[in-house]
Amino acid sequence: MAAASYKDNHGELVEMLVPLMQFSMTKGLVHDIVKAIEIGIEPVPISSGLGGAYYFKNCDGDYVAIVKPTDEEPFAPNNPKGFVGRVLGQPGLKPSVRFCETGFREVAAFLLDHDQSDKVPPTTLMKINHSIFNVNDEVDEIKFQNTMRVCKIASLQQYIHHDFDASDHRTSSFPVSAVHRIGILDVRLLNTDRHAGNILVKKPNNSFDQVELVPIDHGLCLPESLDDPYFEWIHWPQASIPFSDDELEYISNLEPVYDSELLRMELPMIHEACLRVLVLCTIFLKEAASFGLCLTEIGEMMTRQQFHGHEEEPSELESICIQARSLLEETEMWSPASKTTDKEMFQFDIESEEHSSNFGTMVSYSVESFETEEDDYLK
Repeated sequence: MAAASYKDNHGELVEMLVPLMQFSMTKGLVHDIVKAIEIGIEPVPISSGLGGAYYFKNCDGDYVAIVKPTDEEPFAPNNPKGFVGRVLGQPGLKPSVRFCETGFREVAAFLLDHDQSDKVPPTTLMKINHSIFNVNDEVDEIKFQNTMRVCKIASLQQYIHHDFDASDHRTSSFPVSAVHRIGILDVRLLNTDRHAGNILVKKPNNSFDQVELVPIDHGLCLPESLDDPYFEWIHWPQASIPFSDDELEYISNLEPVYDSELLRMELPMIHEACLRVLVLCTIFLKEAASFGLCLTEIGEMMTRQQFHGHEEEPSELESICIQARSLLEETEMWSPASKTTDKEMFQFDIESEEHSSNFGTMVSYSVESFETEEDDYLK
């Protein structure tokens, strides 16, 4: 990562922790909010949601960005809405996503929208000083009743002016291509929280055009294990329509190893377990699409099943991984002289910790072994 700083008369105001490739897309946005802060235009706290978030404005008073401090996430020490009490490194809202780590996942989703065809809003990480940020009781005296600036690490995302979200609109009118692109992104990232409220809808200027869909809130994607995803679109008719030739070409051209290297370079704080999930889910998407499966079928294969009176069953994808591990263990048992190391084999460790699900399948992989044997695993 590279850094760029913006200062005012009182010292450093914003330091961008900038993804190198998309620096230009967020630099102007940060410049606008810094100018607004300098002339006294205050951000506005967002009342909705479980974490601390703030609308930042430009010099005209228009909302231009949403800032989410990492220490105000649900269960983080400075959460302004009462959701506190966990120790750093513990699970947050999802068992496979630790709290205080959703910000870099927001940036990862933006980075992996390579041509911006998925319309993920420009997103960056930054250090920012402002008195509006929340500091809870034990630190409040140091803050001197909100008169001093507090420096925080936060995600900054461009505010998207929209008409409503997908929960307030007839989903049958959504363009098939828009639903498919959001679904493809969610499958790649194993998004565990794609509900209708985080798909924004923009009405067209021309009555003959279709609405535009904008996906936001990707803080619960790229879990550290094969968690149970939530795909709102799995119930929409558009997801049952086969992929177009262009979409199949887009999927076939995805390069999961390149994507993981990109994130490793731009977001060095990301866990290797998250990158393993990215590679696994992308390869699964590529194989499933090549076999003619539609988005609904792929999503269902990744989603766990629940039955009355019974515990949650693993998804088909998790079952494939469990079977793969079993086969590898059998191979190792009958090949004592094999020199295969842990890094060269798949491992699927079923977690049993307090905050983990019964089928929290941890995946480690070897690119070489996966690429040569992936067809067998998916048959």
